[in-house]
Amino acid sequence: DKFSHPYFEQIMKDQYNRKCFDCDNAYPKWASLNHGIFICLNCAGKHRSLGVQISFVRSITMDNW
Repeated sequence: DKFSHPYFEQIMKDQYNRKCFDCDNAYPKWASLNHGIFICLNCAGKHRSLGVQISFVRSITMDNW
């Protein structure tokens, strides 16, 4: 989505957003919307298995926001 891409580029410049919240992997590409955190692909899979009522996960590069 042409509007969200520049937004994510900007907020990923913050050093705290450049690590997965759960495991500290560099440059996470996923986000948990209801927790407001960035997570890596591996942790995104774990969050998705919890169900959307616990953690609603979207890709910051592939999904439309």
